[in-house]
Amino acid sequence: MSDPFTLAQVADATIDIIQSTTPLAFEDHAVRLFQFQILHNPVYAAWCKQTGIDPPSVLCANDIPSLPISAFKQAEVTVLPEAKRSRFFSSSGTSQGIRSRHFFNSTTVAVYEASLSKCFAQYFLEKRGFHQRMPAIISLTPPPLQAPTSSLVHMIHTLGQTFPCCRYAGASNAGSPWTVSWDTLSSMLEAARAQSVPVVLIGTAFGFVHLLDSAMGFVPTLPEGSVIIETGGYKNQSRTLTRTELHTALQTCFGLQPGDIRTEYGMSELSSQAYDSAETPGEFVWPRWVQCRIISPEKGQPAPDGQPGNIEILDLANIGSCLRILTEDMGIMTHGRMILLGRAERAPEKGCSLFQSPT
Repeated sequence: MSDPFTLAQVADATIDIIQSTTPLAFEDHAVRLFQFQILHNPVYAAWCKQTGIDPPSVLCANDIPSLPISAFKQAEVTVLPEAKRSRFFSSSGTSQGIRSRHFFNSTTVAVYEASLSKCFAQYFLEKRGFHQRMPAIISLTPPPLQAPTSSLVHMIHTLGQTFPCCRYAGASNAGSPWTVSWDTLSSMLEAARAQSVPVVLIGTAFGFVHLLDSAMGFVPTLPEGSVIIETGGYKNQSRTLTRTELHTALQTCFGLQPGDIRTEYGMSELSSQAYDSAETPGEFVWPRWVQCRIISPEKGQPAPDGQPGNIEILDLANIGSCLRILTEDMGIMTHGRMILLGRAERAPEKGCSLFQSPT
């Protein structure tokens, strides 16, 4: 198999697709990207060989095999030689668990940033009118220097470059669990109210629980037009609430409507994110350069609409690792939208040796 194009060409073509307003050349680009990754990613190539996939026979996006997300914890799933890896993002699992690593360099980070910026612009700047009245971003996470391997923190930092203000109300000292300062947040919100600037208040689920527990009955006021983005995840760092319980508590605390509290779905192993709809909370919409399928655990095939299964993501922006990933989350598809059901029951790992790079 000949090399279809270089990493730089992959990146340029992918950014063109992300930024394009014309119909996507999704199929052609997905197949070429798969062929590129098979040539340069030994882990993905070994997985395809072991599972009986013949790369030249893959002629459409639906035929591209998915790699179990657990591979990122067991091996270096990357097209980048070690000398060319400038950074990585890791999963935010418990401190006792093995964390996945997703490697990047300046070229692949540029694609990641193009993807997250375009998606955020589509679902927030345009739909909420923020392109006319730019908000301030206030994050419940630590700043980048305190969480350099967090993809969420990098996402927020990247978005903050195009906003008039991006501030952090969270902290993490020497890798300690993230905390949120209510006093710090209160002063940030007071400054935003004084300037009548809407706020995008973004943080993890456990960050918002810490915030609610710190409020002690005090009801703050967000400037008009503000929105909360909750990114999921408790990681045993707070008491656990259902999504409905958490969002109801946030509505009461901040005096917001249901459509003003949104949820982001993403992970360190991907380069794109989904956001739920303001009209139908809990139904996630992916950007057009991402294909989401639900895979039946019993049959290993795409499940019919409305039937539960494992969430599988094909992300064209994931140029430096593996473009199709089988997650450990359960969901259903309805009218082209994804509904997250929660984590799948943990099953014994199969074929762990497949994730060792061949010598």
